[in-house]
Amino acid sequence: MGSVKNEDIKEKKNRYALSMLFFIALVGLTFYLLLKDCDFYDIVDAVKNAEYKYLILSVVMAVVYVSGEGQCLSIIIKSLKGKSNKVLCFIYGCIDFYFCAVTPSATGGQPVAAYYMAKDGVSGATSTIALLLNTIHYKLVLIVLGLFAALFKYEDLFVDFWFTFMFIFGVIANILTVAVCLTAIFSKSLLDKIVNKSVNLFVRMKIIRNRRKVLMKYDRQFSDYHTSAKYIKDNPIVNIKLFLVCLVQRLALFSIAFFVYKSFGAEGGATFFDLLAIQVAVAMAVDSLPLPGGVGAAEAFTAQLFTMVYGSGIVATATLLTRGISYYFCLLISGVFLVGNHLRHVKIKKC
Repeated sequence: MGSVKNEDIKEKKNRYALSMLFFIALVGLTFYLLLKDCDFYDIVDAVKNAEYKYLILSVVMAVVYVSGEGQCLSIIIKSLKGKSNKVLCFIYGCIDFYFCAVTPSATGGQPVAAYYMAKDGVSGATSTIALLLNTIHYKLVLIVLGLFAALFKYEDLFVDFWFTFMFIFGVIANILTVAVCLTAIFSKSLLDKIVNKSVNLFVRMKIIRNRRKVLMKYDRQFSDYHTSAKYIKDNPIVNIKLFLVCLVQRLALFSIAFFVYKSFGAEGGATFFDLLAIQVAVAMAVDSLPLPGGVGAAEAFTAQLFTMVYGSGIVATATLLTRGISYYFCLLISGVFLVGNHLRHVKIKKC
């Protein structure tokens, strides 16, 4: 058993290492394509002349965003009377964000966060409920904001076929994800039937080769979800709180684009809702792509939609600042706390 466990750990480490290499290569390629036709000194001058009070506000919004996930986890764990505190929950949120941001399709966050929660004495049932509900509300908020953006800014946002296609795909994928999670919680038997029939179909179509491996992976992922059903039924107020915190968290993230816009001294022109709608639409379009953090696609779509706000002059600079603060800065914060938490556990182990 020990050798099997060690092999699993080694396989996971190798997978994360490959994800990191892919992520670094993707970031490098993205910045090359974004900057290859730009004058570096023009970008430097644009940043120098920016109003720093607005850039500081955008950084504050990024911190609010990163803190939001920890706040959601704290609300759930506290309601379950689990062993934790706000500082640790903030760290768990950072860990979840970091590994979601650097692994394709954001698959790495929950397992690593659950691992560190277990090391701090949080039970498996508690961490499962906390991370699952956090994911559900996080996606629900994105769906709601995405539909509002589509409803009120349809003519402005959806002029490109591929962007429109990816946005619709993102809406459908997020709705299906939430539906699968809720089905797993409230009707595990129904989900088992659906999954088995789907897997059998894909095996016959030669899309899936190893039926047993796929079903084992499914069982690992969803086996504890039914334990969340009673919690959701018994805690409606907690779920309302979670939705509101996630809403504030998402609005903080999406408002960064507006503060960057204001930092360039813009008067009139685009409104807060214009910039918010752009960020919501981009987030929805890249959310379900098998790219870590939507890197590459997010920058491309952002630059494309920013042309109707900035013209062609400082689009690259605006895209760099917006993504730099809303994604890469958040990644840096999360990475610092991830390393700090790992060192804390190393120190505890030595004592």
